[in-house]
Amino acid sequence: MNKLAVLPRSQQAIRPIENLVQPKDKRIVRSLRLLEQHISEPPDYRAIAAALDLSLHHFHHLFAEAMQETPGDYLRRARLTAAANRLRWTRDTVGQIASSVGYASQPSFTRAFVKRYGMTPVRFRHDREQWPNEPTTEMTETCVKLVESDSLHCLAKRYYGPPCNVPGHWADFLASLPEELSRPGQRLFIGLLYDDIRFTQSELVRYDCCVTVNEAFDEQDASTAWPGLHRIDTRPGLHASIRHHGYYAASTDPERRRSVASTYSMLLDDWLAKSRYAIAGKYVVEIYPIPQPRLDPADLECTILVPIG
Repeated sequence: MNKLAVLPRSQQAIRPIENLVQPKDKRIVRSLRLLEQHISEPPDYRAIAAALDLSLHHFHHLFAEAMQETPGDYLRRARLTAAANRLRWTRDTVGQIASSVGYASQPSFTRAFVKRYGMTPVRFRHDREQWPNEPTTEMTETCVKLVESDSLHCLAKRYYGPPCNVPGHWADFLASLPEELSRPGQRLFIGLLYDDIRFTQSELVRYDCCVTVNEAFDEQDASTAWPGLHRIDTRPGLHASIRHHGYYAASTDPERRRSVASTYSMLLDDWLAKSRYAIAGKYVVEIYPIPQPRLDPADLECTILVPIG
């Protein structure tokens, strides 16, 4: 799974959201999803360009302008980030992981991994210095429940940046929604977190802000009316669930024990590592009955769902 942000405080520096990569062209946003959805397959940039009604040259130009890297660079980084997540959170072999992220052979995968992370996949998996735990004294493993979750039908907008900017993501997202989609009590607000900041550059951490819609909601009409929004149906099935109550970013938590990082650390570093389960999805789900900007930062409440198998 390409997921999880357990957050070292050294990487919690505030970065203004306007200084981060935030693609606004809805064609580029769609291309990111197409690349991520087919991460295990050889990329067909010509087909992606055609799906966006662009020439191949124009697609490459727009992508590089919006993302500050080529489609090939983005895909390579996404593949290796996914691999790093699977090395940490699954028991798959290095060869299985290499194949799952689109590498034809384990040696070619290992070379690419070493070039990016400075160590072999095997060392990365077992080097505990890569995985500093956060304090978790206010939570116990008994807080974790196993639940079967239905698919949630959502409209989503993609953001990039460190966890301390997530409240800003939500403020921007809510401002972009029509009133009928932004009323608490009628809908759920869903955050999808794809990356672990311990091995993802903080400015490149992917986070989708979402609002639930009914299954028949027309994505094409929505993306025309509200550019940048895309339909996402979350993965149904078995999840590890835990309630988070406290701060979001560790940098805003005076006690350093009530941030979402602490909750993720307890759930993943403690509970999951000792369980018979492994992560079985590309993201974790944060469910907010009331979206972040409408809550006291010290009194944030959400349910975290981690897909497992």
